[in-house]
Amino acid sequence: MIAYLKGILVFKASTPAIIEVNGIGYEVFVSTETLSRFPAEGREVTVFTHHHIAEADQKLYGFTSQADKSFFDLLITVKGIGPKIALGIMSGASAEQISEAIYNQDIPRISSFPGIGKKSAERIVLELKDKIGSVADGAVSSAGGSATSLHREAVSALESLGYRRAEAEKTVTALLRSDGARFSDVSDVIRTALKSLHK
Repeated sequence: MIAYLKGILVFKASTPAIIEVNGIGYEVFVSTETLSRFPAEGREVTVFTHHHIAEADQKLYGFTSQADKSFFDLLITVKGIGPKIALGIMSGASAEQISEAIYNQDIPRISSFPGIGKKSAERIVLELKDKIGSVADGAVSSAGGSATSLHREAVSALESLGYRRAEAEKTVTALLRSDGARFSDVSDVIRTALKSLHK
């Protein structure tokens, strides 16, 4: 399975985007939200991937954060929600906004996403509202929403690099509590956390 790609962004005008890794171009299906976060073509990019294998073909779905990828993985556990529909949902809003809608059981809002009718929206709420409670709590906190997002993404990234979750949680929490205002980007948090972990 392909967990992530790090290479040159060759094409991003629409989905699938094309990322070149060691001379090989990979087609990666991404949401419009993800496309908007990509750097300019010709720049290096890292995407966390869901490698979907079906009888007829294989597809890569890409995300700029491990948190978004994890949310996508959660969406496709819902009966009737495949990767294409899940990506359409995530093109309509951020993961935190979708989580908030599920947590608040906002059926009209969820029904407005591409490919989702009232019955599908009700099923999403029924199957996921208990699973995303903690995510939604962070999303609706006006004071700590951005810090919660940085914390979650940084911890997930450190876990993917082989660090134990408890160790990653402790390090990232300490950094954000001591000087959280100076971190505007998750990469800054990860870089500083790695320095702290290597001391």
